[in-house]
Amino acid sequence: MKSKSKKQLLFLFLIIGVVLFLKECAYEMHCSSLLILSFGFFFLALFTFFIFDSMRNEEQKDYYKSIIDNSGALILITDSSRIIDANREFLEFFHLSSFKELKAKELCAFFQQEESDKQKECFEYITNLAKRDERLQVRLDQETYYFKLKVSQIKAKKDLFCISMIDATIEQRYLSEYKRTTLTDMLTGAYNKRFFEDKIDEEMLLADRYNRHFSLILIDIDHFEKINEKYGHEMGDKLLIEFVELIKKNTRSLDVLCRIRGKEFAIVLPEITLDGSVKTAKKLNKLIKEKLSLQTGITVTASFGVVEYIKGESKENIYNRANNALYNAKVSGNDCVVMG
Repeated sequence: MKSKSKKQLLFLFLIIGVVLFLKECAYEMHCSSLLILSFGFFFLALFTFFIFDSMRNEEQKDYYKSIIDNSGALILITDSSRIIDANREFLEFFHLSSFKELKAKELCAFFQQEESDKQKECFEYITNLAKRDERLQVRLDQETYYFKLKVSQIKAKKDLFCISMIDATIEQRYLSEYKRTTLTDMLTGAYNKRFFEDKIDEEMLLADRYNRHFSLILIDIDHFEKINEKYGHEMGDKLLIEFVELIKKNTRSLDVLCRIRGKEFAIVLPEITLDGSVKTAKKLNKLIKEKLSLQTGITVTASFGVVEYIKGESKENIYNRANNALYNAKVSGNDCVVMG
């Protein structure tokens, strides 16, 4: 029996009980049957109102649920760690047969993210993607899907949040192809200088608007010209390709690697302070010496200039600070990390 029917039946028994009680009281106190009837009709009217009000509420719930289920979006309700509810589109997309099966899973079970497997950090990862208007990546059935995200707090229940996911896979594929052909370096696959300029503008805007951090690392491969002269341009090209692959594998998915010119590269690191970006630079510096030298059979080192964005500064200023730090690394003997 449904919860609503149980409540109605209990309410009906309550009315009968009250009427019988009043009848007994009337008998003891010699009251007229008219009083009993009056109270009986009152409670009957109250019961009727309760029934129709419950029906109206259920109809409204069904009405809004139908809209949500047919909205074309995947909708999930969470308290930032547990799954509270989801619409039919969400269940069907993830091949879940029931809401019970959904509740047995954790929030991060549905979302691909690198930073942590902790539930709280998973929710922060999702909200950060939404704020940055970036796409959420989901792997399912050996396919990759991309979703636009919107995360909003539910006004009636302040501790609950609604995550809305709109499929943007086709759009993302067109965008990826556009970036590949117009915004990437054809040799290495890293983004080009044009994309670098746009990315710095975007990060500056987000940092100023939301009081967020981002950092910039400039990298220069030491003695690259001598490598070209000694081993040939074909080996030099191979070195550049393997250099980019090494950087990409050892940075976060949201970090952006760009080839600025020749042997000079830049990494834009959103949501990270100077301390964090220096740690990243030192890790990469060590990996280049150890792994890249082993892969190519050539001794390879690189110099790093690292800065954090200062709110309100110009694009030229942050680049010049990073470039000065890189210059200081070069004149200090190469193969080191210098902060600007």
